[in-house]
Amino acid sequence: MSGASVKPSSWGSTASLTKKVSSMISKKLEDLDKESDMYHGELEDSQTYHAVLWYNYAIQDKELELQWEELNSKCANAEIEFCWEQDLKKLDIELKKAEESALSHQIELVQLQITLKALEQAPSLSTTAPGKTPTPTSPSSG
Repeated sequence: MSGASVKPSSWGSTASLTKKVSSMISKKLEDLDKESDMYHGELEDSQTYHAVLWYNYAIQDKELELQWEELNSKCANAEIEFCWEQDLKKLDIELKKAEESALSHQIELVQLQITLKALEQAPSLSTTAPGKTPTPTSPSSG
């Protein structure tokens, strides 16, 4: 009797059990492989999410920096504009004072001209004695 032609009955159940165990191990390996892929995908998603957060932070930081520069520029421009307006107001005040002074001098000049005309038109008091009326002098007497 040869051992090759006779199979013990325990061998058949062992082969079936080996196939079952091998199938279970393969299934478990596939499940672990899928789970590993899932975790790897989540890790990539997490890294992507982190990169997106960092990128958004960098954009917001740059926007805030630009807004700060714009605000500083507006403040500087407002200060310059205020100084110009203040200088313009001072010059307007000086101009009004100069115009007032010129008008005051013109009034004084007109008053002096009126007084001069009045004096020129009035008879000369130095040639007449008090109480006497001036007499015209003729060119023939003399």
